[in-house]
Amino acid sequence: MPEYEREEDINDGTKSGKWTLWSQELENAKKFREKWDAEVKIYNDIYNNNTDGATFAENRYPILWANIQTLKPLIYSNLPLADIRRRYAGKDSVARLSSIMLERGVNYFMEQGFASVAISKARDDALICGLGEVKIRFKADIVKLEKKKKDEEVASTEEPQEEEEPDEEVAGKNIEYDFISYEDYLTSPANDESLIRWKAYRHKRSRDELVEQFGKKIGESIKLTESIREDEASAQKDANEHQTFKRAEIWEIWHKDEKKVIFWSHGYNEGLLSEQDDVYNLSTFFPSPPSLNLGRINGTILPVPPYRMYKAQAKELNIVTDRITSIVEQIKAGGLYNQILGASAVDSLQNNGDGVYTPVAFDPNVNISNLIYTKDLSQLANVLSALRTHKIEIIEEIRDITGISDIVRGTSKASETATAQRLKGNFAVSRMQTQQQAMSEFIRDLIRITGELLAENWSGEELAAISGITVLKQADMDAKMAELTMTQQLSPEELQQAVKMMKAEQDRTIKLEGAATDVMLKEVEDLLRDDKLRCYAIDIESEMTAAIDAEQVKRDRVEFMNTISLFIQQNIPLVQAGLLPMDVFKAMMGFVARPFKVGRDIEEAMELIGETSEEDNAESEEPSADMIDAQLKERELDIKEKKVDGGFKIEEAKLQLSSAEQENDRQSEFTLEQLRRLAKQSGEAV
Repeated sequence: MPEYEREEDINDGTKSGKWTLWSQELENAKKFREKWDAEVKIYNDIYNNNTDGATFAENRYPILWANIQTLKPLIYSNLPLADIRRRYAGKDSVARLSSIMLERGVNYFMEQGFASVAISKARDDALICGLGEVKIRFKADIVKLEKKKKDEEVASTEEPQEEEEPDEEVAGKNIEYDFISYEDYLTSPANDESLIRWKAYRHKRSRDELVEQFGKKIGESIKLTESIREDEASAQKDANEHQTFKRAEIWEIWHKDEKKVIFWSHGYNEGLLSEQDDVYNLSTFFPSPPSLNLGRINGTILPVPPYRMYKAQAKELNIVTDRITSIVEQIKAGGLYNQILGASAVDSLQNNGDGVYTPVAFDPNVNISNLIYTKDLSQLANVLSALRTHKIEIIEEIRDITGISDIVRGTSKASETATAQRLKGNFAVSRMQTQQQAMSEFIRDLIRITGELLAENWSGEELAAISGITVLKQADMDAKMAELTMTQQLSPEELQQAVKMMKAEQDRTIKLEGAATDVMLKEVEDLLRDDKLRCYAIDIESEMTAAIDAEQVKRDRVEFMNTISLFIQQNIPLVQAGLLPMDVFKAMMGFVARPFKVGRDIEEAMELIGETSEEDNAESEEPSADMIDAQLKERELDIKEKKVDGGFKIEEAKLQLSSAEQENDRQSEFTLEQLRRLAKQSGEAV
């Protein structure tokens, strides 16, 4: 690591001192990766087939290009969706709504901000040099925000006025994704990503852009030292004649220790262009995730370019390819002939048409085959065959080093069995998993930064609008309830029933239409704005970035369905018999499904099993809020009918009771008469 002077010895607090400090910081960062930059430039020239001033052979086999083209779709092909859900499988409705809104918002801005384009370019850089970088940029209409603030200050000094509705176009906020080339990216020298003190991103700005960003005084003082033309001759001509293609080199430096964003330029040595406080408020501070490092090694943040590991084999492959080209040039039909025949005779022999004979005057005693010698191409053919065989062997060595098997490249031998091909494919997948995991973590970190920016800068209502969620105003429900109370003379019990029915109607709308109340949105906003609560409540991940083995995914899903079906068949009779509680059944099902990756998508759906029977049936029998008046009238009629009906039943009961008493008296008298007769008969007999 290069040594440099202490900060206190350079920065004396003046403008020039700060400029000198960051000039020294950037210079040491360039020295730290000087050799790596030179090496990567050669590899870039090889990949782009740029032979101007190249130190490598022109006639070469493009093995680097072929390998990278093969690896591109395996490492990253399509932009994965954000996978944001509750961290714990509970019934926290606020965390659930927060997850839905944040997930939809992240997916929207990553799609609209062309994140996939930036990620693809970072992937290409990482496959060539081992390092890829994407920077997230949060844009807000600061002019309109300042205007509103000024209006509020003026209003505060005047007479109190009615509160106006907020202007929906106060700030046009957006999130964009910028690909940063390895040439335009510097960091403080460090042994690990977590130890980086600052990150710098280079921009090339025109004069108009400089004036717009830094003001007229500073913008017009910055020297335009760079050119956007690639060829040096045109760049020099442009420097001498006009400034159409001239640009200023600007470094945007994010200083983590001081939480500052600094703009520095070599073309302006009077001080820093600007120094601002951090406005993103990210937990990781930097507006970019840890670099996509596909050649990570311990002890340094500089990766190993993949081409370095098979550079010797590629050089030998180029030599063999060059020799094959030379041999092919030599394999031509030809030979020698005796001058006795003459050139015309030999030409006729080689080029005559079908069935054409040309007369030639020569000694008939001489064998004509002795006058013509044909070039022997068999030796050259043998050499060519040997070279081609050796070329294939070298390519196979490179495939072994990189782990790119023929199955991954889409080729195989007819003699191979399906098991052999599957084993080769699985081996290739295992070799790719490290790079795929690095890409997956890189995209996940991009999603997390995007989600954090949304949580910090977008209100609950704005996120609801982005997510397509209908907002139900609690004030509207309260007004409707007050109107109902004033127009209908309701008893406390009837009022409680009406409130319950309106609440049920609102809950039904929230469930069926994906709506939310403004009270819920305020709770969501409070949760998302709190960094700790947000991390506790929700988990931000991404979908898989590449599906290498689709057949394996299918097998996993079939196994999942078979396992769940068998579990249900064995245990649902116990639930129906009351021997196994529903809560225990759901917990056991979640335990069985959780190891399956495909089971996570329906994990939340399984939580609803057994919860919709009694509650939903009760809700379905309840009338809507619009039918409350009609139901109340029906209840009054029912009460009157019940009173009349009750009177009839009482009279009927009295009649039945009187008849029963009379019947009992008759039965008693009859029984007594029978006893008397029996007693009399008994006395006479005695």
